[in-house]
Amino acid sequence: MGLYKDHGAVMRTMRLGEADRIVTILTHDHGKVRAVVKGVRKTKSRFGARLEPFGHVDLMMWEGRGELQTVSQAELVASYADLRRDYEAYATAQLMCEATDVVAPDAETNPRLLRLLLAGWRALAGHVRQGTPVPHVLRSAYLLKLLGVTGFAPGLRHCMACGGEDGLSAFGIDAGGVLCASCRGPSDVSVDPASVRLLQDLWRTPFEQISDVHAGEVDGIVARAAEYHLDRRLRSLAAT
Repeated sequence: MGLYKDHGAVMRTMRLGEADRIVTILTHDHGKVRAVVKGVRKTKSRFGARLEPFGHVDLMMWEGRGELQTVSQAELVASYADLRRDYEAYATAQLMCEATDVVAPDAETNPRLLRLLLAGWRALAGHVRQGTPVPHVLRSAYLLKLLGVTGFAPGLRHCMACGGEDGLSAFGIDAGGVLCASCRGPSDVSVDPASVRLLQDLWRTPFEQISDVHAGEVDGIVARAAEYHLDRRLRSLAAT
């Protein structure tokens, strides 16, 4: 318990009483925390717009005995508020926040998760600021990389049953990746070779280098795999 410094990404906010707000922040050293920001909704609040979603912030936090911590100070490192100006960017950023919130346990440190979320926001904001279309396939790229960071990376280069590299033509949710024609089961999803290559590209390509390609069946496959491993439906998928 006590006062500490950290930095993190503001993923969610909700009102508390007449003037306060609860923020959910993915921090570098303390994992996911929920904290009260007192008086933030007042006109003369010293926090201003520094604790809105899509903000990377330096923080001074007070950890007491309860579940909620208290934000004492906050300074913006970077703001990605521009994401609200573009529907595709905003919807994709919301998906990133929701999926990350699901996989991040409270108070469990995972700096890779924070870096992934900030990288996703930066890529989206880059498209908005440059006036270029946001690649729809970025949502699948993020979910794939999120599965990797959390230990559920799908196997995409070899058949998950026999280890072969040829004839990869199916994706097995239970199997955890691609399958060849010989190993495909009745419940596995057919995948054409172009989709297998796209999955491989999305897995290894940085967000800012991903172009707007036709995702075809890839979006559905990645969404199913993500929801299977997260063990819940992602509401934001319906908006992207």
